[in-house]
Amino acid sequence: MNCLICQKSLDDFTPLCSKHAPVWGQSLHIGNMIIVVGELGLLDALLVKIMGRKLIRWWVGTDVLLLREFPIGRGKLSVFKHRLLYHLTKIFVFENWITAGRLKDEFISCGGKRAVVRYHIRGMLTEKVIKIKHEGINIAWYATNSSKAVRWKYGVDLIEKLMLLFYDVNWIRLDGTLDMKEVYPYLDGYIRPSRHDGRPRLVIECQIQGIPYYYSEDGNPDLEEMSNFVERVIDGKNRILQ
Repeated sequence: MNCLICQKSLDDFTPLCSKHAPVWGQSLHIGNMIIVVGELGLLDALLVKIMGRKLIRWWVGTDVLLLREFPIGRGKLSVFKHRLLYHLTKIFVFENWITAGRLKDEFISCGGKRAVVRYHIRGMLTEKVIKIKHEGINIAWYATNSSKAVRWKYGVDLIEKLMLLFYDVNWIRLDGTLDMKEVYPYLDGYIRPSRHDGRPRLVIECQIQGIPYYYSEDGNPDLEEMSNFVERVIDGKNRILQ
């Protein structure tokens, strides 16, 4: 598959490259398609219908999760609004793009139709960086803020327990604001105990950079498995230093 805008060669599930993929809350007009990322308003959906365009809704983050449960830290009113808008607008959607196979299964289990897997790789770092020798063990984790919803989604409670168990590790919090080109050269591992996720950009970047990572793809992070991962990272670093 090639990028729909610049024709850059991509994999079979990625329609737009990291430069051209719209971020959450944006829409993109390509030919006779209008691609909307995130919440879809009823008036917007009606307008696209009147224009005779094909409406594509790109589901990212916890959008699919809100169709089946009330996540910790999310108000019931906002969840009900999300579900109501979905049911009011779904008849206007030509195709639903879901960022991961597991999320597609969740979407279909909630009655969703016309769903295909389409990866979203906005801002992804695809070039390998040069590793820099450093002292200590640097392990990164991710949380955009300290809200209850974010703490639950990214397993911050489990990260905090790891910090107590491995107090000698340098724990680096990533919140989306750091330049990862400056972080990856010093990183020994990345840990992402997600309870709900799609296809995390940082996990893919770790694969590209050859950085060990723990990712609970099934949505059930396990503290013992996380501890074993940290121990493997420490052992691997110690062998390099010997």
